[in-house]
Amino acid sequence: MAGSAYGQLPDDFKRNLKPLDTGTEAFIKKFLNDAVGDSTEDVLLNLRKKPLMIDSLPKLKLKKRNRSLGLSAQQKKKLGLYVIPKHTQKYEKFVPLNNLWMDYMKKLLSLNRFSNVNINSVENKILKADYHGAFFKVTKSKCSTYVGSSGIVAKETKNMFYLVTKDDKLIGIPKYNSLFEFQVEGYVFEIFGSNFRFRPGERSARKFKPKLFMTF
Repeated sequence: MAGSAYGQLPDDFKRNLKPLDTGTEAFIKKFLNDAVGDSTEDVLLNLRKKPLMIDSLPKLKLKKRNRSLGLSAQQKKKLGLYVIPKHTQKYEKFVPLNNLWMDYMKKLLSLNRFSNVNINSVENKILKADYHGAFFKVTKSKCSTYVGSSGIVAKETKNMFYLVTKDDKLIGIPKYNSLFEFQVEGYVFEIFGSNFRFRPGERSARKFKPKLFMTF
C-alpha cells in the first residue's frame, strides 16, 4: 500500500503477524518501562492494536545536571579576591616566587649557556609563558615616568603588569606601548607589552606575530 510512512498496515500483513514470544515481549516491556515509565501498559496496548508513532510517545523528563555554583567575575571583584593586601606588598615576600619562576622558565625554555638556542622555539614559549614571579624592568614606554621601573610581577591583567618594587610598593605598568626586560640564565629578553594584551590564560590559545628580541 503506497502512501505515508504513518499509514495503517495492510489487512493481509496484519493477518500474518505472529504474537511476540516471551523473551521478546519481556525485552520490549523493560525498554518501554525505562523510556515511558507508568505509561508502559498503554503503549503495549497500542502496539498490539496499531502502529505506534514515535512522536506520540510521552515526552521524557530529563534530569538536569547539577552545575557547581561558582562565583562570577563581578562577585570575585566585590569580595576583593584580586586585591593584593597592603601588608603583603613586600618585596622580600615575593623573592621565593621569583626563584620558583626562574626554575620554571629554565625548564620551559630549555636554556643552556653552553649550547645553541632555538630562537623560534623560545619565541613561541615566551609568548605563552606565565609571568607571575618574573622580575621585570621597563626599558621603554610611551609614558617616560615608567621607564626604569622594576620589580617582581605580582599580578597580571589584560592590560597591566603589577610589580612589587624593592622599596615595597605595588605599581601598575600598562602593557600598551611598553617594553619589558627580564633575564634568565644570563640571557636578556625584551618583550613588547602590546603583544601581551590578553589575559594570561588566553595567550596559550592565541596566534599572533611575535615581536621578540634576545641578546646575550
